[in-house]
Formats: sequence, structure tokens, C-alpha cells
Amino acid sequence: ETLNIRKVSASSLRLGDLIFFRGREGFPVLHRIVRKKRTCQNSYIFQTKGDALRGMDSPVCADDIIGKVCTVEKIYADGNKRYIDMESVKWKSISFMLAVFGIGKAAIFSASYRFRCAIRHITGKAVS
Repeated sequence: ETLNIRKVSASSLRLGDLIFFRGREGFPVLHRIVRKKRTCQNSYIFQTKGDALRGMDSPVCADDIIGKVCTVEKIYADGNKRYIDMESVKWKSISFMLAVFGIGKAAIFSASYRFRCAIRHITGKAVS
């Protein structure tokens, strides 16, 4: 797959957008925005999450964002290509729903983890 990345303003980024950003170790990470918060300094902080991951990433500052995925080019084994316009209404809607689902998934995992820890504390036994 080939991704077309474009530098955009932090204010234009929305819930569900796929962004490349510099992670804690300085390596580029591609994850979805699941929360956006404006700071008192008129900047933005983003909460991101990988679609396949249980938990959320550490908050991402606007300065760490490399760019937003605008199109995806998928090449199949038979040589056929498919272009996905991530700016289309269809894909913006799908991306938004994936972000909302991701928030729910992270919340369920967090609650489940806290519950297992509480049970372990009470019983002294690990819970699977």
C-alpha cells in the first residue's frame, strides 16, 4: 500500500483522521485520532490509538504531527490498483466510526484490567 500524506493545520484535524506523528522514541507512528483537545495556549493535544491495539497512545502535541493520510493506493497481486480517498464523505464516516469504536474498546479493556486487578487484590490469585 502507498499512503499520500499531507501536512495540514492542527485545527483542521478531526476525530477519525489517520495521522503520522513522531512517537516517544522519535520514530514515525501511523494511528487514528480518537480525541482532540484545545490547550490554553491555543494549540492542540491529540489522543491517538492504533486500530488493532487495546489501549491508547500517550498524548500527541500538534508539533509532533508529520501529516495526515489523504489517499491510500492499494496494489493487488494481479496488478490492479484501488485508490481510497480518505477525504470522501464515505471514508470520513468510516474513520469516525472506527475512532468511536476504538474509544469504546479502550474503555472496556481498561475497566476489565481494573476489575481483574481488584479481584487479584481481594483473592490473592491471578484472574485470566
